[in-house]
Amino acid sequence: MDRLDATQMEHVQSYLAVTGISDIDHAISALESVNFDLEKAVMAFLEEAPQGSSSQQAPPPDTSESDETSFFSIFSWPIRFIFSLMIKVLSVPGYYFSSYRTIDGGERSNGPLGVDHSFKEQFEQQYGPVHPPFLEIKYSQALDKAKQEIKTTLASPELVSFFAENDLLFWGGNVNYTEGYQVSVALQCSGFPFLALVSLRPRSSETGGYKMSVIDRLEGLATPEEIKRKISSQIARINPLLGALRFERAEQEASRSLREQQDQAYQQSLMADQEKARRLKEQKEKEAREKDRQNQELERNALNAKYRSLYVSMLKSKLPAEPEQAPGVSRFSIRLVNGQRFIRRFYGDQSVMDLYNYTETIIPADEWVPSTATSEAIQSLPDDYVHKFSFRLTSYPRLVFEPSLDSLKNVNNLWPGANLLVEPVDVE
Repeated sequence: MDRLDATQMEHVQSYLAVTGISDIDHAISALESVNFDLEKAVMAFLEEAPQGSSSQQAPPPDTSESDETSFFSIFSWPIRFIFSLMIKVLSVPGYYFSSYRTIDGGERSNGPLGVDHSFKEQFEQQYGPVHPPFLEIKYSQALDKAKQEIKTTLASPELVSFFAENDLLFWGGNVNYTEGYQVSVALQCSGFPFLALVSLRPRSSETGGYKMSVIDRLEGLATPEEIKRKISSQIARINPLLGALRFERAEQEASRSLREQQDQAYQQSLMADQEKARRLKEQKEKEAREKDRQNQELERNALNAKYRSLYVSMLKSKLPAEPEQAPGVSRFSIRLVNGQRFIRRFYGDQSVMDLYNYTETIIPADEWVPSTATSEAIQSLPDDYVHKFSFRLTSYPRLVFEPSLDSLKNVNNLWPGANLLVEPVDVE
């Protein structure tokens, strides 16, 4: 039993209820042989039941009065009454059409609705269209449906209304056809028409659980009033028990719903915390990458400042002497960003680059040396070092003179002499 899941256990209980047997091991073995297909297992059991001797008929569902006061299992929610009304309206062979196979050798119906649909048609031909809505399904399916939906009906307008008011499940069959006859054997019908009221009832204390059992039956003709009175008395008797089971089931459902809500809230809270942690981690990683980038940039700038300092020192040592005033010599005025002004003479044959080199040597070091630069000296420049000027020379009105090897005397607006301004630019 422990190896079965909830669905398989439900099929075992249904099989025991339909067949009327009490051997659980036999039920499990029968269901396992058809891969727990309840309908196949029930039909196989009914096919094996002898049709000629009542002494070998399958035992009926439990009908003892001592068990009728036991608790019933609630098997559908939300349903007002947890029981089912199983009606066997069974008539004399030859009562209906002979085009189908009957117990004595006629043709069987193989359609999806089987004998249930033909029973309804024959009922209407015999008694008219006023009748309860018969379930056009197999008996085993109706039994299973009773445990899940619990709705029913029977015959006359008065009973139809009665069944509708009490939410009962109704099934009908004809002994002229295979399934109706086999069900009559299982229920041990001895008179017709036959009506049985079936509901869940507790098993013995040893086995536990619940099974479908006949709690009342009517054999032979009965008036709608008699049927109503008999069923009403059973309803009144079992309602308190079913109410208690309904309440227990409602509590279980409420607890399950509460757990689901708590689980959902926990999952949402967990996802929110995980998302918060993920964002915080990403933010920290981003800040760490930005800090590394800034440190690398500071180190790069500090190193470039050292290269620049060494380059300027080399420029100063190689800078040619200032020429005396003479033909071919002109004077240039250079004004720094801090307002300082330097005047120097240059040959006309000197290049614009010479003018830039000189200006580079007069710019104060604190204008381009970063505060993070260390005092560690650089002895030589790397082979791939390319010096970039951090300024450009302009005049007023604004003209920009880019560094080049052009002679000063060949540059318009620069020769002979000019007042130049140092304009800082960013160096990447």
